[in-house]
Amino acid sequence: MSKAKILTQVQVVKVLEAIRATSRQPLRDELFVLFSFCCGLRAQEIACVELSDVTDAEGQLAPILAVRGGKYGKQRRMPMPSHLLRTLEAYLQEAAIRSGPLFLDQFRSPVRPNAVQRQLGRIHRSVGLIGASSNSGRRSFITRASRVAGLHGCSMEDIRVLAGHADLSTTQEYIEVSQTQRTLVERLWDDWRDPADRASLQKERWIDAIPPANAVQMHLGSKGAPYTPDGFRTEWNRLMHTQDADGQRLFARFRAERIVFHGLRKNAVINLLEAGCTEPQVGAIVNMSEQMVRHYSRDVRVRALARDGMKLLENRWAELRPAALPRTGTEQELETRG
Repeated sequence: MSKAKILTQVQVVKVLEAIRATSRQPLRDELFVLFSFCCGLRAQEIACVELSDVTDAEGQLAPILAVRGGKYGKQRRMPMPSHLLRTLEAYLQEAAIRSGPLFLDQFRSPVRPNAVQRQLGRIHRSVGLIGASSNSGRRSFITRASRVAGLHGCSMEDIRVLAGHADLSTTQEYIEVSQTQRTLVERLWDDWRDPADRASLQKERWIDAIPPANAVQMHLGSKGAPYTPDGFRTEWNRLMHTQDADGQRLFARFRAERIVFHGLRKNAVINLLEAGCTEPQVGAIVNMSEQMVRHYSRDVRVRALARDGMKLLENRWAELRPAALPRTGTEQELETRG
């Protein structure tokens, strides 16, 4: 039997838009999709979600989902992204769920796993997605997580745990083969090639980047011709030594803060990684070895971990602040006026 198709982010957005426009129960169906694509849940696990699985001891919505109904009765804990939490909060208010299962059928009985499967299949077919099934979300989640895990300080072991697999080989079977395999294979040989071979290979890679005859050159030298690599570096160094009327270097701060020519490439690599590009993709864009891209990605991983940590701290403080720092009468009055 063929595997369920992997869906792109654009296709998932298309699915969600169709649900909001046509579904009789848009919030419920949207949660089916989000639990599948954002958390990698199976249809059985979606059907088994109860209110106590998404709330804390005080009955407040929690950022961690307790996943039940997995294969062989296994349970796990799954972080939920903010957009899923917002949809979940709206659904709980609309459906007035007070306890028990989150999803009920028309007879107020817990929805069955095959009903979740059929509904996800209908939703995918309604927007013309051929080959997509209830397992497409789970495969898409695992595939995308495997490609960006390194940027967030995670590994395949983390993905295995999130997916609820007993063995890493099972997780690997879910991952879709990347379209950038050729770039990856070529990059593995970069350090082994002779200089002449590397130069020849570079010309082959960038032949598609040669502009047509009528293209507009954005950067031209003093003679009106395009820069050569050495010419551009020379122009950069000349600019760094340019002085004003008083004999002061205009870019002295650049020198003092060690802002160098190669730093621009590093900034480009970091920006591409933070935008979600994989390491092979970044290497292909900036013509840099995968080893160097991975070296620069350390800064991205540290910042990502710091941001995630601060979000947890802010969320926790938002919960504790009302009790720790009760609002004054003036604050309440200002809020009422606003």
